[in-house]
Amino acid sequence: MNELIKINFNDERQTTSARSLWEFLGQPYGRFNEWFDQFKGYGFVESVDFRSLAEITVKPQGGRPSADYEITLDMAKELSMLQRSEKGKRAREYFIEVDKQWNSPITIMARAQQIAQRTIESLRQDKTNLALAISKMAPKAQGYDNLMNATGTVTIKEAAAIINIKGVGQNKFFKLLTFEEIIQTVGNSYLPCSEFKDHFAVKQNPIWKGDVLENRSQLYLDMAGLDWLAKFLVKRGYEVNYKRSEALVMQ
Repeated sequence: MNELIKINFNDERQTTSARSLWEFLGQPYGRFNEWFDQFKGYGFVESVDFRSLAEITVKPQGGRPSADYEITLDMAKELSMLQRSEKGKRAREYFIEVDKQWNSPITIMARAQQIAQRTIESLRQDKTNLALAISKMAPKAQGYDNLMNATGTVTIKEAAAIINIKGVGQNKFFKLLTFEEIIQTVGNSYLPCSEFKDHFAVKQNPIWKGDVLENRSQLYLDMAGLDWLAKFLVKRGYEVNYKRSEALVMQ
């Protein structure tokens, strides 16, 4: 089918240019605005059947720009019929044929496949963008976690890894500190010996024991406390590999 008047397609509907139709009809009324204003009151609704185009057509010879409207194919059919002319009849038959092809099963299937393909591509792009965003956010998220976990102190277990005495794990570290009379067991908790209590912070942590919620004391060391403890243990003859840089991350 030859294209008498240019048709614009999207996923939902077909439209055409009111000015293009007017020109095909032989420019009735002499002026486009007079012609369009004459017929747009025939029950047509702006933003539903037609809308003013943001882009305006400039005449090749220069001069004043000419306005245009985007109209639906249904409106184009009615405008063509209202002309009561041979060209109006041809235009209407042309629009009816275009509409038939648009709504044919093959065309509908092809349009659905195009929509599906665009949806898939959009999802792939979203997935790519999400992965990229996550990769960019990961260092910030880690920094945020470090900030949120930082209390300016570390637990005794964390201190065991930071001070890093050869052959002494976390459990042995508690026994070592008890042996050196740095900390002592009081009930179910460890507390600093009175001589060294200024180097530790003691916090109460709730712990469930069966159906009973108990508060247990937990020891913490700040940076100064870590420095002191590492030096103290070196003086006592322990082989210390103090990872102060790890402690700094926790501060």
